[in-house]
Formats: sequence, C-alpha cells, structure tokens
Amino acid sequence: MEMEILSTRSDADNHISCVAMSLYEQERTCARCGHEEVRELPPLVAAFEERRQWTDPCSQCGSHVFSSSSEELPPLDAEILEEWATNGNLSLDQQDEDLLMARADWFPLLSEFVQRRDLPHQKRSVLL
Repeated sequence: MEMEILSTRSDADNHISCVAMSLYEQERTCARCGHEEVRELPPLVAAFEERRQWTDPCSQCGSHVFSSSSEELPPLDAEILEEWATNGNLSLDQQDEDLLMARADWFPLLSEFVQRRDLPHQKRSVLL
C-alpha cells in the first residue's frame, strides 16, 4: 500500500497541509504474452467488486485473457461501510460478502450499522 498526496493547500500563515490517501494494488498477468500489469486504486474503488473490475485489454498484446490476478483490499471502515450500506448495487464480494465481514475486530462498526433505521433490508440481512 502506498500513499498518494491528493492535494495541498496553504493557509494565511503559509502553513501547508496535505490530504493523503492510501492506494491499494491490483495485479494481473496476461495469459498470451505473460506481461504483468499493476495499477493502484483508492479505497472506495478497491473495496467494491463492481468498481475494481479491470476490463481493459493487456497493454502489450491486446488480449482479454489473464492467467492470474490479485488485489489488495482495504480494511473495512466507516466510510466504506457507509458507501456499501447506501448503495444497493455495491458488494464487497458477491459470493462471500457475509464471510468477508465476519471479523471480530469489525464487530463494533458492524453492530453500529445494523441498528440504523435507514439500512435497507438486503444489507441488514448480510450483517445479521
């Protein structure tokens, strides 16, 4: 994981402040030519299966067939959970979302969200 500076600004006294964001790597290897590609994704892209889909062809040979791929996922936090809870089209993992979220260290955050009245039924059932 790397940090990328998104913006800098200075105030009236010329103090500079930076806003940094963690980036998460996604890798793939072309089945035809063996070319390895890496890209970095911000957390709100890397966290969701629908947003991290990599559909571009291989940059070397144009193939759409890849022999391997891997992705680094961000830890669940309030911002990611809020995005997931309010967007019915997003999933952390389409097959095993409930298992992915079943970590003891995430329980306080998840229990806070499950009590929300505005949480859609579909999302609530995943948390329960």
